Amino acid sequence: MPSEPVGVIGLGIMGSAISANLVRAGFRVVGYDVLVGRRDDLRRAGGTSARSCREVARRATLIVTSLPSSPSLLDTADELVRGGRPNQIVIEASTLSMPVKEAARARLAARGITLLDCPLSGTGAQARERDLVMYASGDRNAYRRTIPVIEGFARAHHYFHRVGYMDPKPLAHDLLRADSNEVMVAGGLESMTNAPYLLPKARAGMRLGHGKVLDHMFLDGLEDAYDKGKLMGVFEEATAERYKFTREAQDEFAIRSLQRAQQAIKDGGFKDEIVPVVV
Repeated sequence: MPSEPVGVIGLGIMGSAISANLVRAGFRVVGYDVLVGRRDDLRRAGGTSARSCREVARRATLIVTSLPSSPSLLDTADELVRGGRPNQIVIEASTLSMPVKEAARARLAARGITLLDCPLSGTGAQARERDLVMYASGDRNAYRRTIPVIEGFARAHHYFHRVGYMDPKPLAHDLLRADSNEVMVAGGLESMTNAPYLLPKARAGMRLGHGKVLDHMFLDGLEDAYDKGKLMGVFEEATAERYKFTREAQDEFAIRSLQRAQQAIKDGGFKDEIVPVVV
């Protein structure tokens, strides 16, 4: 294991699971999140909390980022530039658009810091069980340096030279240019009705002792991420009661939101997001 800690910035559902698995794998982890409670959770899991992104950059050469929004990634990149140093590597695992990741990569590169685009395949529940698959792209030598860290929180990883290869748009472009396909539709869907039951650790073989079966729909679909074992709907009802939101007020808000969406579609407000597909 490396003598210096691994940095993790963003300790939400995925980042907290990544941190906990790295600790269990024997790594020293220093992490930061804007929410104090998440930093406290990291300490309870055996990691060390930092007071800022810059502190993480000063203490770690390899840094994992798992962030919720484009502005948060760009702000983090700026902080790493101010507090970082050449030859550091950022394993960027957020689910964000490629233009934003490219902007972050360019800012970091000016400081001699390498960003690897490393989207994850898996849910929060799978992340907790170290059942993620990572698709890394960027500098190959930098990727090779990160393999021990990646294997601390992912069960498998694959390398693609070109940054952003797992973005569906360039992948669709390549398949069309190669005459492999005539039409490509990039999209996604989920069916909670068909959500499977999960057998943690079963892939590696069940050992002596009790196992468990988890309901994927509950665990990673309906469970309150911050109050384990309870449904999100229960949190909603408790919040409504706490802030005195009446059922009538909630219904009126929902109807108004729907009407505004319908009007925006009618007025062309979503013309760049909703387009007809003729086959």
